[in-house]
Amino acid sequence: MMVSMLDELYRAPPEEFTALRARLAAEAKKRGDTAAAAELKAARKPTTAAWVVNSMVHQDPGVRDRLRELTGALRDAHAAMDGEQIRALSARQRALVGELTTQALRAAQVSQPSAALRDDVTSTLQAA
Repeated sequence: MMVSMLDELYRAPPEEFTALRARLAAEAKKRGDTAAAAELKAARKPTTAAWVVNSMVHQDPGVRDRLRELTGALRDAHAAMDGEQIRALSARQRALVGELTTQALRAAQVSQPSAALRDDVTSTLQAA
């Protein structure tokens, strides 16, 4: 039950987060689930960029695998000190992050993102 409440909370638009967190915590407390209520109250509001990326991942769970695969290949290329492979994979990474940034903004229905938001989403995906 707790996971679904947290999923609901983190899928909500940022402007609805605080009110939804309070409502879900109150509902959990009313049911006598004090642990869930405490966990919900402690849930931190995500940055807008994190919410945008979360929106995409909820709609397209395969994104995780695409990022994981490329990250593993880059790690292996660095371990082997294979400069040619590192350059090729780095170019793939830039292209994938650019594609996913666009996909994430579309998934969150952000049609005209500020440059700062676009940069933050890109940075979040690069970190992933």
